[in-house]
Amino acid sequence: MGLLEWILLGISALSPVNTNPNNQYLVKTDNLPALQQIVSERNLKIEPLLSEKLEWSDEARSLFGDRYVVQLPQGDDSTFTTIASLPGVQYVEADIIGTSCSIQTPDPNDPLLSEQWGIFKTETNKAWASGFTGNGVKVGINDNGIDTDHEDLTYNASKSYNFWDDNTNVENLDPRAHGTKMSGIVGMIYNNSLGGVGVSPNCDLWIFKCGEILSSHLKTASALIYAADNNVDLVSMSIAFSGLSPILDSALNYAWSKDVFMVGGSGNDGKEGSVYPAAHPYVMSVGATWKNDKRFVISNYGSDVDIFAPGVLIKTTANDGTYEDISGTSAACAFIAGEAALIRQQHPEYTNQQTWDAIINGADTITVDVGTVLRMNTAKAMRLDAITEQPTIPVYDYINYDLTSRSLRYYNAQGVVNVYAINGERVLSRTVEGTGYVSLDNLPSGVYYSRFNCSGSCSGKIETDKCVLYK
Repeated sequence: MGLLEWILLGISALSPVNTNPNNQYLVKTDNLPALQQIVSERNLKIEPLLSEKLEWSDEARSLFGDRYVVQLPQGDDSTFTTIASLPGVQYVEADIIGTSCSIQTPDPNDPLLSEQWGIFKTETNKAWASGFTGNGVKVGINDNGIDTDHEDLTYNASKSYNFWDDNTNVENLDPRAHGTKMSGIVGMIYNNSLGGVGVSPNCDLWIFKCGEILSSHLKTASALIYAADNNVDLVSMSIAFSGLSPILDSALNYAWSKDVFMVGGSGNDGKEGSVYPAAHPYVMSVGATWKNDKRFVISNYGSDVDIFAPGVLIKTTANDGTYEDISGTSAACAFIAGEAALIRQQHPEYTNQQTWDAIINGADTITVDVGTVLRMNTAKAMRLDAITEQPTIPVYDYINYDLTSRSLRYYNAQGVVNVYAINGERVLSRTVEGTGYVSLDNLPSGVYYSRFNCSGSCSGKIETDKCVLYK
């Protein structure tokens, strides 16, 4: 059976499902005693949305402390109606179990870096060569756990959490190993003579287990609130739910307000539009492409999809210490999460919006079957080519390097001068106007590159130059 035939056989299982197998419901109420009375009378299970085993900010408790998860017997419509009509109950929401945004590719090959085509297509290897590997950036993986013993993965065990079982065991028990695969795409260890390399191999992986096989939207919401309260930089969500969720919507808004960058798979329905939560305005929606820059046939598309990334035959970690290929917008989502981690290491001062803008502004424009779309390019998003290579763009003589005074002289200029070290780190930024100079005296000896972005009469022109400091 060919790959495309195999894919098409599995399409029906890739659409979001609207199921509540555990018959759990979220109840928002300001009259807890009334709810507890029904729970006691009917011997129901109840727990707060925000686990009592974790620490939460006062703001999170204020916003979400009145939400409780109640488990009802299957088919017990009368209890559902009773709870919904209790005084103080504002709404009752079913806990929907989503699907992953990926498919498993049969017959995986040995995981060699040379076969990780997505790394080279997106020029992510240039970030590593410039010293950026995601070091110190906190990346949350909202999924179904990780192979905790895989020798090609490291994760932050003290900060990871199993929201599904309300404990610290984040072991992946899914035969498809979805969470392990997403973790590998983002963070497989660099230069250890094992397997492949993640997009941001030295990032700080926080594993949030939100389901045993498929994620629950209530647990996904809890994980997002936890991530926001613990200053996680970004969260990857390769999941698909069948519709809007009030609690998940609130959690996404809360996380964005706390400067968390969020990314989600657009969905594997092969249709226009994004699945939820990728459809949320604060979540970057990612479609999937092939090695030849063609849209993966089952990848969703359209104006709701913000960007595309490699998503077919992506080599990554699997359970039991193994490796497999995976395809789908889940994989593409993880690629963007890794790129965001590299950008945040380069620019720790960036907000989630600035991270978003860097990814979009640095993307390549490609033509696929549904029109012109953006496909991620890490080197361009981080401006590594302009920084680490001798520029070939025209020089307009607004600025030049004066070796004698160790300064950048500018003439009739209006705009911003940025200075970068050879590893791509921005070490100086000045807004300039008229004629004058920018002193480089505080910089140590070395090679630097200046970049002048004109915003005046020369608007749109960019001038770069090489500076060599001797002290």
